[in-house]
Amino acid sequence: MPIGFAKSILAQDTTATGANAFVDYDGSNDQTLTRNAAVKGFLGFAPFNDEYGVSMVIIDGGLNQDQIRYDVLRNNSGTLSIANQDQSYVTTGSNNYSNFKANIHLTNGGNIYTHASAGGTNDASILSISGSTVTKHTAFNSPQETGLGGRMFRRPGTDQFVHILLTSAQIMTLTDNGNSSSASMGSDIFVESSDMFYNNGRAIHGFKDANTVLFWKSIDNASGNLASIQPFELDLTTTGSQSPPTPVSGVSAINLDLNSPGASNTIDFSNAGSSPFETTDFNNTLMFWERKGSDTPGRIRVHHYTPGDSSITSSNTLVFSSESDSDISPTGCFVGTNNDVFLFAMKQSPNSMVICKFVKSTNTLSEILKITETFNVEKCRMSRWGDGAALLTYNDVKMRLIQA
Repeated sequence: MPIGFAKSILAQDTTATGANAFVDYDGSNDQTLTRNAAVKGFLGFAPFNDEYGVSMVIIDGGLNQDQIRYDVLRNNSGTLSIANQDQSYVTTGSNNYSNFKANIHLTNGGNIYTHASAGGTNDASILSISGSTVTKHTAFNSPQETGLGGRMFRRPGTDQFVHILLTSAQIMTLTDNGNSSSASMGSDIFVESSDMFYNNGRAIHGFKDANTVLFWKSIDNASGNLASIQPFELDLTTTGSQSPPTPVSGVSAINLDLNSPGASNTIDFSNAGSSPFETTDFNNTLMFWERKGSDTPGRIRVHHYTPGDSSITSSNTLVFSSESDSDISPTGCFVGTNNDVFLFAMKQSPNSMVICKFVKSTNTLSEILKITETFNVEKCRMSRWGDGAALLTYNDVKMRLIQA
């Protein structure tokens, strides 16, 4: 497996070291654009720069052929628009495409790597931009597994990606060269599935350095009751099995006790499409969302660990203003000039979605606003758009430009 760079890449702390305008985010500067034609689902978004990016979607192509297409979006000084809609990506697919596990990521050269399989294909493509014109280059076979979606993280300054699967990780090396692009995949690094219960999309992964990813180890406090978590490190330089994982030395497990042990007490952040921390290099904080899952209004809190900490830190318990803490496809990303503020959205009912904010530097979790309308799909996507914005797509037609 190629390494080819220094092990220690976190030269600057990715927590708050200066002002982040999103600490005061309240939703008042957001803009919502309604797409003029509904899609069957949003797959994800990635930016080329602060002005242009692409949103990948599933549409009904007629004749029982669902298709994958992309829209070119523009953020013109805070005004969102669709610069070019319904561009072709995959034109042949299944008659009921339901695989939301795409990967859409900025490359080191400023292009966008896309991987969204349909109809049994396993194709990837490079998208490039010149001015406002986006070009889809020749598709190439990508050996990466579909995975969970949004669990690929580009090593800073390289076109090597860490692709995290349910119980393993892989290193993918991309050759970003337009029509001659290709990808190669290193051998898997495994951990035991019994110790990985809480990593099926339930964690926002952190990195100690470019070769060491942080996971949560699930602790079985009583027979059948997975009720505690503890951080452990996975060494990406050693292939094969690394199980059972060894927890970080000196860091004790923490109980998940908003509900009774073994209850439905987790929130699943899978199927994201893009990484939750694009463009600010690696995130060094491992995070986990716990929900109560039995009361209305619902309750949630965040547990987090950063390398060097002597213990896991827990935020305040947020009690929602109304409705439940439903585990229906939440989505989130870091926003701003450092990885201090994490925004996320989750649908609470057929008529409500809540946007929340976690600020690591103050260890506070808060409810920001509710979006009230009739939802007919549960999938929503939030993706970082440079240092000044994020994009939230939901409900077939809605695209919300999130701004500090």
